[in-house]
Amino acid sequence: MKLDLETTKKCFSGYPMKNNKNWTASVYNGSVCPNCGYSKNMNLTAMTNKTTELFNALPNRIKDIVKRASLSIQEALPSDRDISVKYKFLSRIKDCEEEVIYKQTYSFLQSKQHESGKGFLYLAAMITNYGKNIDKLKKNERLKRGATPPVKSIGE
Repeated sequence: MKLDLETTKKCFSGYPMKNNKNWTASVYNGSVCPNCGYSKNMNLTAMTNKTTELFNALPNRIKDIVKRASLSIQEALPSDRDISVKYKFLSRIKDCEEEVIYKQTYSFLQSKQHESGKGFLYLAAMITNYGKNIDKLKKNERLKRGATPPVKSIGE
């Protein structure tokens, strides 16, 4: 049974698929999803162990800010207290650059977006889509803050 990636564009856990056109449902067969690491056969203990393993693989600086974000999100959103949500989040960001993870998580915490109902899924999308939106972000920031005035020399 082959999945129609052009219409679904989502893996089994609901996240958008990465560009892997040869991925089929027969390859899945209860094993780990190549997109997010989700497995329908994974029990709670295995998921907890895998989450801990993914978290411990992060550098200390990133661990600290992700831990702060995690506590803030879980306090504000009871639905994001589930270990599977945290596991999917860590699986999505494991291949991202450290600096992008730090900047986007810091931005997420500073703007207190968790208080407006945005959780792990939103933060993961911020981190993974950062490189795709950088040109538009720069343009919007320039419009928002303005540019420095041009330097003019004073004629004598």
